[in-house]
Amino acid sequence: MYVSCMHSDELLELEVGTFGITRRAPTGGGHAPAASSMKSCAPTFVAVSPDDRLLYVACNSANTLQVWDAKTFARLREIPVGKGAYNVEPSPDGRLVVVTNKKDQSVSLVDAKSLTEIARIPTGKTVVHGVAFSPDGRLAYISCESIGADPGSVEVLDLAARKVVAGIPVPGQPTGIAVRSLRSTSSTH
Repeated sequence: MYVSCMHSDELLELEVGTFGITRRAPTGGGHAPAASSMKSCAPTFVAVSPDDRLLYVACNSANTLQVWDAKTFARLREIPVGKGAYNVEPSPDGRLVVVTNKKDQSVSLVDAKSLTEIARIPTGKTVVHGVAFSPDGRLAYISCESIGADPGSVEVLDLAARKVVAGIPVPGQPTGIAVRSLRSTSSTH
């Protein structure tokens, strides 16, 4: 189990049997002005690649995506993405990593093989938040927060076309998002 710690600027590995911390690593220099010469990461989310080999860490302050080796717990790469990298999720096939850029009104698509940002897709709403994928991996669903009287939404991204193809208005500050597999239900609701 992995935990990103925004305020201590570190990544933790926990043993699920004992819930003890087994490894910890700095993702940045922390929030204290003189703490370190490293730039603050302020990791907001961590995700595991489908093959369990890599960890993806969204760095909110650094506007980057960090890629870590899950076995060695070593940072492999830091990739520039949009401002306020917030949530991160690899596609079901492991080919793409989607990063929501909470201060940039955009979503970054990162190629998981080359570890480079291959597209930055503007969204129709200002504050992007969560990521989920369609069961076939063709679409990404992005929850976008509401601001004042402006309702939030779920924006639908066509990953092949690299664009928003639909928006669904959602009231009440949408943040988390998940998609159930079509195999898990016989109904369409």
